[in-house]
Amino acid sequence: MTNDQGSNDLFSRFMNWLNQIGDEKPEIDQEEGGKDFFSRFMNRFSD
Repeated sequence: MTNDQGSNDLFSRFMNWLNQIGDEKPEIDQEEGGKDFFSRFMNRFSD
């Protein structure tokens, strides 16, 4: 697309569609974060 408005609209519609089909999960609250590799890796960026 040549303009940002159309691009943003398409992205917004896609995100809204994903939001409608997904179930909202409760937040996971664990001491010291997750123990798996991916959780530990992502926690390094968020701290």
